[in-house]
Amino acid sequence: MAGTVDSIPDLTTLDQAAQLAALRRSMAAIPGRRDHAPTDSDDSPVFAPPQPHAQAAATEGDERALSVPVRSRTLKTLPVPMPLSELLPRGALARGTALSITGAGSILVGLVASATAAGHHVALIGQPKFGLLAVHEHGGDLSKIALIDPGQADPLDAASICLDGLDLVVTTVHGRDVPPTRARALLARNRTLIRTKRG
Repeated sequence: MAGTVDSIPDLTTLDQAAQLAALRRSMAAIPGRRDHAPTDSDDSPVFAPPQPHAQAAATEGDERALSVPVRSRTLKTLPVPMPLSELLPRGALARGTALSITGAGSILVGLVASATAAGHHVALIGQPKFGLLAVHEHGGDLSKIALIDPGQADPLDAASICLDGLDLVVTTVHGRDVPPTRARALLARNRTLIRTKRG
C-alpha cells in the first residue's frame, strides 16, 4: 500500500521541485478520506469543558447551556494518552491545532501511538531518530505512519503538502523561527501540526 512506512522513496537526491512532485504522488496514492478515516459516531462521548456552577444550573430555555455540548460534539478530535487527556480542555487533541513540543520524546511517541491506534494517518517529517519501536510498543499502527526526509529543503514545504490529507503532521524547524506570514498560511490549512525543536 502506498504511503506506508516502508514504501516512501529516498528523496534526498532530488531537487526541491522533484521532491514536492514525489510527495504529491505519494499523497495521491493514499485512499480517499472517506475510505479510511475514522469517523465520530453518535455513540462517541461528548467532550464538554468544565462548566461553572452558574452555567450548570441554567434553565432548559437557556441557549447557552445547550450550545456547549453541541459545539463539543461537532469538534473533531484526535485521541491522546491518558495522562495527557487530563491536561487538555476536551480530553483530546482538537483538529486544527498547532503544538510545539520540546524536551522528552515520550510525549510525541504517545501522541503518534494514540493517533495511529485509532486509525488516523501521521506524517513524520525530518524525524530520523524517531522511536518507531516505542510507537509499536505503545500500541500504535506503523502502517499509518509516513516517514518523510526533506533533505536540505525546508521541512515546512513538505508539511504544507501533508496538511492537506493527513490527520497529524509532525515536523521540525531545526531551531529556526517561522515568519508570521508563513505560520498563518500553514495554520489555515492545518488539521493538526506538531513542531519539535529536535532534529
